[in-house]
Amino acid sequence: MNGALRRLLCVALVWCCVSASAHADELELAPGPDAAAMARAREHYLAGSRWLESGEWAKALYAYEQAFGLYPSASTLFNMAYCNSQLGRLVAAWLHVSEALRLSESSEALRLTPERRSAVEDERERLRARVPTLLFQGTEAIEVNVFGARIKQTPDPAPVYYLEATSVPEEEWTLIPAGTRVLVDPGVHRLTVRSEGRLFPQHLVLSEGETIVVAEPQEDSTAARQPSPAVAVQGAPPPGASVAPARGGAPPVDRPRSNPYRTAGVISLALGGASLVAALVAVGFMVDAESDLGGRCDDDGGCPDELAPEVTQYRSAATAANVGIALGVGASTVGVGLLWLGRKDDSPQVRAGLGPGSLYLRGTF
Repeated sequence: MNGALRRLLCVALVWCCVSASAHADELELAPGPDAAAMARAREHYLAGSRWLESGEWAKALYAYEQAFGLYPSASTLFNMAYCNSQLGRLVAAWLHVSEALRLSESSEALRLTPERRSAVEDERERLRARVPTLLFQGTEAIEVNVFGARIKQTPDPAPVYYLEATSVPEEEWTLIPAGTRVLVDPGVHRLTVRSEGRLFPQHLVLSEGETIVVAEPQEDSTAARQPSPAVAVQGAPPPGASVAPARGGAPPVDRPRSNPYRTAGVISLALGGASLVAALVAVGFMVDAESDLGGRCDDDGGCPDELAPEVTQYRSAATAANVGIALGVGASTVGVGLLWLGRKDDSPQVRAGLGPGSLYLRGTF
């Protein structure tokens, strides 16, 4: 059995033991709701436990939420935390476990035994180690907008900031004190930092236990050209190390200028080559027509009338071959000359000069 599976079984065992025993005691001892509400809460709780045993985390969570609404208890919160952790909602799981500890201190009837409280505290620490974190750094508070979420804080004396998914207008902004850590769920998060009227969008992907630093935008001219503030991941190079240009902020690249001589030379060589190939084809037709004539014409070039088609083919092929050879040789020669002229990157330049007792022209070809 691998370590991950052993850990999952241990966590599930702790959850079942804490929730089952605590829930039984609380329903019997805790005052507050009437008997009918407690009965409905028990039904929802038991339904949630059945869904939990079958691995239906979303359905189990819904049932536990219904039970908690009718009868708040630490054990129900603990089970809600377990369902959320299985659904990848680590922030909600950590919040539910923390709320379970606070609820257990609200009255003597709901107080957990030292053993149960120790188990819940250990699980809260394990969850906290898994929750990713955004660390906002700067000299002052940072104004942030997170797409599809809101930054909130716990009611503790030392509040913990966390990200809660909700429908938030894009123009709603939150002022985050510098040095604040915000708990977020693993996955993709889109946020925007606003500084001096400029917007710096970020597209972040966080894994379990990862911390990403979101730095305050710099005020110098270099930072003003950047599309977003500096973002550093744990293990990133220290300040002062070379960093690749951000996407969208790369300097322009000088492209080599087109050389007209080389272009014309390549075209001339291609034309010359095509002409020579056509001339070879024409020579083939000449050979074929000459074989058809087969010496049936006299030395003066006179041929019988019945050989007129073969004679016409021979003469046409000869003309095409001569033209192709002449054009091919000429175009190839011109092409080689143009390539020679364009052998340098710079175009030919000519300038006049005045020397001691002389007037000269100097050029680059």
